[in-house]
Amino acid sequence: MPNEKPRSRLPKASDILADQIRGRILGDGLTPGTSLPSEVDLIEESEFSRSTVREALRLLEAEGLIEIRRGPRGGIKVRHPDAGHVGRSLALMMTLSQAPLWQLFEFRMIVEPEAAAAAAVRLTPKERKEVLKAIDEDMDIVEFHRQIGIWSGNEMMNVVLAAVHDVVRWHVLREALTEEDVAATKAVHIKIARAIAEGKGRLAATHMRKHLESFQRLMKEQGRLDKPIVPRQTWQRSSSGAHSDGHPY
Repeated sequence: MPNEKPRSRLPKASDILADQIRGRILGDGLTPGTSLPSEVDLIEESEFSRSTVREALRLLEAEGLIEIRRGPRGGIKVRHPDAGHVGRSLALMMTLSQAPLWQLFEFRMIVEPEAAAAAAVRLTPKERKEVLKAIDEDMDIVEFHRQIGIWSGNEMMNVVLAAVHDVVRWHVLREALTEEDVAATKAVHIKIARAIAEGKGRLAATHMRKHLESFQRLMKEQGRLDKPIVPRQTWQRSSSGAHSDGHPY
């Protein structure tokens, strides 16, 4: 019938139970390590089958909301997902879409300069000293960008940049970078850190933007910008065991 409305899919029993447990964790603000009812108790409470309860628990475990520990002191415990869960999902999506590297740069140049500017404005005097100390300790070139999200004082920026930089780490550590490239990167990181420590937001943003533009030019010279951020072959190499570090995670 031309006017027939599409039928909506009825939720599975495991989805319903997962929603109930998820609501309990999030709605009550349960902290990591809090014990939840056992599998047997959930079966009794919900009146769902064992297979339904186990499927619901698998869903929540995949989301990073629970962990299931075996043994005498085990059980079902609350946990809080970290950005790694988002990062892995993002890597999968980038692989499936075969999004080109230039799109990652476009996103980073919109967000990261503003995150650096926010950090310069919001950090406390004590935190400003910690920024310089972190750089003096020769911070990893990718970890520096992860820290910008933390220093920004904006939880949305923090979580998003943490997830994105799981993908950035995979990409940067597999590019053909020379020792000179790495040294130049560390030098500009020091400039950004000093601007943040001195509370110079616009200068921090300018240094960050120029830094990303410079790296983008390097990737263009190497013919990488139109190629996928995460090539499909990466996962194939990982599954074959040919390269233990081939998998992004």
